[in-house]
Amino acid sequence: MNNPDNNGLEEPINALAGIVNHYEHPNGLSRADIWVIASLTGANFANPRSNTFFEMNFYGRSNCGSSPFGGFDHPLPAVNLDTDDVLDFFFDNFGFNTQETCAILGAHTLGRVHPENSGFVGRRGWTANRHVLDNAYYRGIVGLGNSEFDWVEGAPGWHVVQISNTNRHQWIQGQSGSASTDSGDNDGGGGGSGGGGNFEDDDDFFDGVNDDDFFGKQKELLEEEIEKLIKTETEEDEQSDSIEEEQEEENGGRRKTLARLLAEKITTIDEKIIIADCDDDHDDEDEHPLIMLNADIALVRSFGGDLLSNGDVRCRFKGQNACPIASTLAQMSMYSNNNDLWLYDFKSALEKMVNVGCSSCRRL
Repeated sequence: MNNPDNNGLEEPINALAGIVNHYEHPNGLSRADIWVIASLTGANFANPRSNTFFEMNFYGRSNCGSSPFGGFDHPLPAVNLDTDDVLDFFFDNFGFNTQETCAILGAHTLGRVHPENSGFVGRRGWTANRHVLDNAYYRGIVGLGNSEFDWVEGAPGWHVVQISNTNRHQWIQGQSGSASTDSGDNDGGGGGSGGGGNFEDDDDFFDGVNDDDFFGKQKELLEEEIEKLIKTETEEDEQSDSIEEEQEEENGGRRKTLARLLAEKITTIDEKIIIADCDDDHDDEDEHPLIMLNADIALVRSFGGDLLSNGDVRCRFKGQNACPIASTLAQMSMYSNNNDLWLYDFKSALEKMVNVGCSSCRRL
């Protein structure tokens, strides 16, 4: 957690701490498993069509470190990347091909950035509705149509700006100038796709997350299920293979029930976050424009030698002195034109991502 790229992650970690402390067990779900349930639940919560679209199929992931704030320091993708750099990062770390990389970046359709965490300014986020999981991210940087001309000229205008009082740069939609870090909000959360809500009163917001009343009768059901799971998995191995198989099938059903019930509880946390976050949904569009980072624009434009070390880009999004077309633009246009195609590809990429390093996991 000493890595500045992780600034703000203590908020979701603390939000899930009560669930992890109560239900983590060596013979059941690990902390890493519960975090995966949380990520898939968040995606389902934001999906307007289905709250069961993303599924957790494996358990038994290894925790990183003895505490949620420990573990190895895994680098996150830098924001000042060109097209090939973005593709290389996701291939090297997750085995993603070009299609999967383009699909997973669509997670930026959710959330926003915070200057106190990431150094970037984005009170409204990447899309007009940062609470809905759809292809708005792609429609924001790729025009609709079937030709390269449509994809370029039909897209909204974007301009690279310098963030005031810093040497950092980002892209904003529809205007040029500078992005002010004096955004008037102190609303915590990560700088990435899972940015949180209005956390001006953090203690009040998370008050009750570990209370029995917060879980109510569902928590009692969870306790019963985890007790059954632990009891079943710690029995002595003295029965025949056929009986063991029957027990494993029954045990798998209990694990699925546990995962489902945990997802319901995490959804309740998501609802509280959305309610708080909606307080800012009517921000002035001129004062708080939509944003993109270089890693986003790099999927539709290639910067080459026009990308400077401080993140400034000397070529333009379109028009005179436009940046060259990125090799990934055609794939991005497919997602801009077809929400269902993107959603299924995103599901595949997300499930592949959460199963990285899960070679010893067991099917749920």
